[in-house]
Amino acid sequence: MMTYTFKSINQFNIDQALDIQKSKTNTTKYGTITPSDEIINFGNQNWNTFHCVQQQTHKTTIFIGTHPYEEYDVHNEFNIYVNSRRTMLIAVGSSKVVSAFLKKINEVLDDKVSLNAVQFDFDRISNRLASVKQAWFSPNVSGLTAKGYMGLGVKNQPDVVQAIEDHTATYLGVSIDIDNIARSIGFSQKGAIVLINAHQPLSNYEKINLIYTTYRYVTGNN
Repeated sequence: MMTYTFKSINQFNIDQALDIQKSKTNTTKYGTITPSDEIINFGNQNWNTFHCVQQQTHKTTIFIGTHPYEEYDVHNEFNIYVNSRRTMLIAVGSSKVVSAFLKKINEVLDDKVSLNAVQFDFDRISNRLASVKQAWFSPNVSGLTAKGYMGLGVKNQPDVVQAIEDHTATYLGVSIDIDNIARSIGFSQKGAIVLINAHQPLSNYEKINLIYTTYRYVTGNN
């Protein structure tokens, strides 16, 4: 599976490599963002590539050989793609890592970066565009933070119907026809599209082109 997170752009003025700190008052390094010379084309647009690194320090004792270390760093790397008009950004990588990273640059680089969340119309997707196979939502039940259904009868469950109507559904896993092939794809209300199974061999370039085509199809945006 591969996850693609979408953000609309108000401002994105990063033209050189930048270190990102944890906050405006905490100079501890959080990560880096670096423009590259790579430009790819999909959706009839050119997209600039930026290489991102999130640095996390874990304060847990580990052993390398017989020597103990009280903390260690983990570097999570992923790419983001920004269209030439600088109106949209797509990040490819773990939703948890990407969401945290984009939130961080929105906060600490606010003189250069301003991003908005993308939300999908689950009612339109589930009732007109796709066959729902999986649904997760936030139930109004004490002690539960999430509830999910999987299977052919998901769409007919009353609480799933209600969650979609109330905009409390957080994720839909669907079968949706894109380029005349039924694809297994997930939609998150955090603005991410998950390619579960393309049902044909695809290169990384072909995958992001497919996901952007899917985005345009479900949102009606060109």
